[in-house]
Amino acid sequence: MKTIYVTCSLTLAPDSFKEEVQRFIAELEKRGYTVLKFKGLTEGTNEDVATCDIGNVKQCDLLLSICTLQSTGLGIELGWKCAQQGRVLAVGQEVAVGMKQISRLVMGMGAVNPNFTFKTYQDLSDVLTLVDEAFRVISNEWDKIASSGHA
Repeated sequence: MKTIYVTCSLTLAPDSFKEEVQRFIAELEKRGYTVLKFKGLTEGTNEDVATCDIGNVKQCDLLLSICTLQSTGLGIELGWKCAQQGRVLAVGQEVAVGMKQISRLVMGMGAVNPNFTFKTYQDLSDVLTLVDEAFRVISNEWDKIASSGHA
């Protein structure tokens, strides 16, 4: 299955960013990806949000973290997936990277975790190609496991 959990800043993000992320998620779904839903800013209790978000992090095939805007919650989600040695695609808008708004730890994490990739983008629609590439890699890994007889 092609299950993605998209993480990003919500609490301090402007409405225009949140709307752009929702359009991006809709485009992922049009391409056949299963996108796990987050509670957002108003749905459920704080405990519901934590349970839902960490559950999504644990079960997704790919954690896609949009790191353009800083977020403590995003950092926690990245940490959980990295601790699982799960597949992470972290992206940051080129202008944010140039302005040093993205943590150097996030940008360099691939040096210590082979399942972690950081890429830049100009427009969020550029990330669709990166997601397709990530799933080609994941599919190849699954094929190798299946052909070796190990599950």
